Amino acid sequence: MAKLVVANWKSNKTKAEVSSWLKQFLAALSPVSVEVVLAPPFVFIDFISRLMVSFSYLKLAVQDLSPYPAGSYTGAISAVNLKGLQVEYAIVGHSERRRWFHETNNDVALKVEQALANQLKPIVCVDDDTMVGLAGKLAENVWRNCIIAYEPSGAIGTGMGQDVGLVEQAVKKIHGYFGRVKVLYGGSVDERNINEYLLVSDGVLVGNDSLAVNQFLQLLKAIK
Repeated sequence: MAKLVVANWKSNKTKAEVSSWLKQFLAALSPVSVEVVLAPPFVFIDFISRLMVSFSYLKLAVQDLSPYPAGSYTGAISAVNLKGLQVEYAIVGHSERRRWFHETNNDVALKVEQALANQLKPIVCVDDDTMVGLAGKLAENVWRNCIIAYEPSGAIGTGMGQDVGLVEQAVKKIHGYFGRVKVLYGGSVDERNINEYLLVSDGVLVGNDSLAVNQFLQLLKAIK
């Protein structure tokens, strides 16, 4: 199965900037050996899905998901709201959600259940401190349907990626806690280190280096 390269734009970009990024990206990108997943702010999901409809190697993800089903939860984006928008993945439990919005392992587990109940593939973010507690919240047969993204806290947005040997050790720990799940690495991934991380993981979660289209194209072209 192809490895994943997930571009997490976080809460960046205007609609005009998204349009420009996509037009340049789709015009320049040659077929690649990885599956590219774009995770834009929610407001651009429908707009992007209309532009990328004929590009089979591109997929869409949401950056977060409500822990609740559809209903009286003003401001929340439920998994039901995403039906018909070509979204295949949902990032849940990102370290920034935990830091700024005080999300707990219970919150993340509820989001995983909502995603799976609505045919979305959860990309579940963990670090060294949260992986054990989160693994115990759901049964292994549930985790089997998820992707785990390892995000060491010292590497997020610092420009200093985690030592690849430590990433390899973390992948083994994750397999021990969650079962034989697919594991991504996230934390200051760029064109210089992406191949090292792809050797020890099933893909990468890219933040800053996905914002500028030329930088992201360079990263993809660097993949061997």
